[in-house]
Amino acid sequence: MITWGSSCLDYFLIFSLLLQFLDMDECKSDISDCDVNANCTNMYGSYKCKCKAGYTGDGHSCSDINECNNGSHSCDVNANCENTNGSHNCICKEGYIGDGQSCQGI
Repeated sequence: MITWGSSCLDYFLIFSLLLQFLDMDECKSDISDCDVNANCTNMYGSYKCKCKAGYTGDGHSCSDINECNNGSHSCDVNANCENTNGSHNCICKEGYIGDGQSCQGI
Protein backbone atom coordinates (compact mmCIF):
# COMPACT_ATOMS: atom_id res chain seq x y z
CA MET A 1 0.00 0.00 0.00
CA ILE A 2 1.33 3.42 -0.98
CA THR A 3 1.12 6.16 1.63
CA TRP A 4 2.02 9.77 1.29
CA GLY A 5 4.84 10.81 3.54
CA SER A 6 7.12 13.77 3.56
CA SER A 7 9.71 12.44 1.14
CA CYS A 8 11.20 14.56 -1.63
CA LEU A 9 9.54 12.29 -4.18
CA ASP A 10 6.11 13.04 -2.70
CA TYR A 11 6.72 16.79 -2.92
CA PHE A 12 8.02 16.43 -6.46
CA LEU A 13 4.91 14.52 -7.53
CA ILE A 14 2.60 17.08 -5.93
CA PHE A 15 4.54 19.95 -7.52
CA SER A 16 4.41 18.23 -10.93
CA LEU A 17 0.65 17.81 -10.66
CA LEU A 18 0.22 21.46 -9.67
CA LEU A 19 2.28 22.61 -12.65
CA GLN A 20 -0.13 20.89 -14.99
CA PHE A 21 -2.93 23.07 -13.65
CA LEU A 22 -0.97 26.27 -13.08
CA ASP A 23 0.97 26.51 -16.34
CA MET A 24 0.06 29.61 -18.33
CA ASP A 25 -0.17 29.09 -22.07
CA GLU A 26 1.85 32.06 -23.28
CA CYS A 27 0.92 31.23 -26.88
CA LYS A 28 -2.81 31.68 -26.26
CA SER A 29 -2.49 34.70 -24.00
CA ASP A 30 -0.44 36.82 -26.45
CA ILE A 31 2.41 37.05 -23.93
CA SER A 32 4.82 35.46 -26.38
CA ASP A 33 6.89 37.68 -28.63
CA CYS A 34 6.91 35.21 -31.51
CA ASP A 35 7.03 36.72 -34.99
CA VAL A 36 3.77 36.70 -36.96
CA ASN A 37 5.48 34.26 -39.34
CA ALA A 38 6.37 31.85 -36.52
CA ASN A 39 4.58 29.08 -34.64
CA CYS A 40 4.43 29.26 -30.86
CA THR A 41 4.69 26.06 -28.81
CA ASN A 42 3.72 26.19 -25.15
CA MET A 43 6.08 24.51 -22.68
CA TYR A 44 5.74 24.26 -18.91
CA GLY A 45 6.72 27.66 -17.59
CA SER A 46 7.86 28.87 -20.98
CA TYR A 47 7.25 28.80 -24.74
CA LYS A 48 9.19 28.23 -27.94
CA CYS A 49 9.01 30.14 -31.23
CA LYS A 50 9.92 28.56 -34.58
CA CYS A 51 9.71 30.26 -37.97
CA LYS A 52 7.14 28.81 -40.36
CA ALA A 53 8.16 27.03 -43.57
CA GLY A 54 9.49 29.51 -46.09
CA TYR A 55 10.90 31.80 -43.39
CA THR A 56 14.20 31.90 -41.54
CA GLY A 57 15.24 33.33 -38.17
CA ASP A 58 15.15 32.61 -34.46
CA GLY A 59 11.34 32.56 -34.19
CA HIS A 60 11.20 35.98 -32.57
CA SER A 61 12.25 37.59 -35.85
CA CYS A 62 11.50 35.75 -39.11
CA SER A 63 12.26 36.86 -42.64
CA ASP A 64 11.20 35.47 -45.98
CA ILE A 65 13.49 32.97 -47.70
CA ASN A 66 13.91 34.00 -51.33
CA GLU A 67 13.81 30.58 -53.00
CA CYS A 68 14.36 32.21 -56.40
CA ASN A 69 17.71 33.70 -55.35
CA ASN A 70 19.06 30.82 -53.28
CA GLY A 71 18.25 28.11 -55.84
CA SER A 72 15.88 26.10 -53.64
CA HIS A 73 12.90 26.65 -55.96
CA SER A 74 11.28 23.86 -57.97
CA CYS A 75 10.79 25.77 -61.22
CA ASP A 76 11.45 24.25 -64.63
CA VAL A 77 14.41 25.66 -66.60
CA ASN A 78 11.82 27.10 -68.98
CA ALA A 79 9.99 28.94 -66.20
CA ASN A 80 10.49 32.16 -64.30
CA CYS A 81 10.58 32.06 -60.51
CA GLU A 82 8.55 34.68 -58.64
CA ASN A 83 9.26 35.05 -54.92
CA THR A 84 6.24 35.44 -52.59
CA ASN A 85 6.01 35.76 -48.81
CA GLY A 86 6.88 32.33 -47.43
CA SER A 87 6.91 30.63 -50.82
CA HIS A 88 7.35 31.16 -54.56
CA ASN A 89 5.52 30.74 -57.87
CA CYS A 90 6.80 29.19 -61.07
CA ILE A 91 5.44 30.62 -64.33
CA CYS A 92 6.26 29.09 -67.69
CA LYS A 93 8.11 31.42 -70.04
CA GLU A 94 6.50 32.70 -73.22
CA GLY A 95 6.21 29.89 -75.76
CA TYR A 96 5.84 27.21 -73.06
CA ILE A 97 2.85 25.76 -71.22
CA GLY A 98 2.58 23.85 -67.95
CA ASP A 99 2.37 24.32 -64.21
CA GLY A 100 5.75 26.05 -63.92
CA GLN A 101 7.45 23.02 -62.44
CA SER A 102 7.13 21.29 -65.79
CA CYS A 103 6.96 23.43 -68.95
CA GLN A 104 6.61 22.08 -72.49
CA GLY A 105 7.17 23.99 -75.72
CA ILE A 106 4.04 24.92 -77.62
